[in-house]
Amino acid sequence: RKYYPISDYLNKLEESRRNRIFLLTDDADAIEEAKDFFPDTEWIYFNRTRHRGASGGWENQTPSKNPKEEVITILATLQLVRNCDT
Repeated sequence: RKYYPISDYLNKLEESRRNRIFLLTDDADAIEEAKDFFPDTEWIYFNRTRHRGASGGWENQTPSKNPKEEVITILATLQLVRNCDT
């Protein structure tokens, strides 16, 4: 799949709405990129095991090797996203 840098998303967001962002990603590199390039933004994300770039491939969809943990994370994410306004 095509990679889009974090800046592509933030450039579409009003400056006043960049203070705190709930970052939904399956890529550990995206979290590092966000924190490195936008240090003034408060990044909220689940601290969990993630792949880096294309390291997992299609054959390995559970980076934690724990399907139960992955399902719990997905369900918790859905509950939190329901409270977001953007």
